[in-house]
Amino acid sequence: MMFPMQLLGWVLLLVLGGLLLWFGIWLNGRLKLSLKSLPWLAVFFALSFGLGTVEPRIFGEIMQHESFPSEWGQGNFLVTWFAARRALQNTGWLIGVLMLFSELAPLLARSSPVEELQTWDPLKRVRASIPLLGVVLIVLAVLPIAVAGAMLAFSGSD
Repeated sequence: MMFPMQLLGWVLLLVLGGLLLWFGIWLNGRLKLSLKSLPWLAVFFALSFGLGTVEPRIFGEIMQHESFPSEWGQGNFLVTWFAARRALQNTGWLIGVLMLFSELAPLLARSSPVEELQTWDPLKRVRASIPLLGVVLIVLAVLPIAVAGAMLAFSGSD
């Protein structure tokens, strides 16, 4: 059973996420931009949030069944796992911010007094590869839970 503060936290997170998504859709319609990264970012955040709630249960099972490499030990496994998880998570956030900056580059270029901004060229290239970056975002969101689930599934085959 959930405690009232946990339930309040979930509701608050869902409301804030919904407001952020609504603001992105509103901004897209208002400024007549084609925000190609908005659906990818929404899926990434939804997967990160949803799978983040499953992760403690999977790790409880891994620790209970001792499904980690036997030569490591519990402490070494947990430190290594959570460091790798944090690195993947931060990489996903970095890609997401880069995608947002690439979406804002045309808007800033339109409002700039300089006719041609050479500094925006790398962001234009990033914007051209948004579908690929979106797939990478989804893989980064799903990969840690998939690996943890595989570790748990193969632990019973000893």
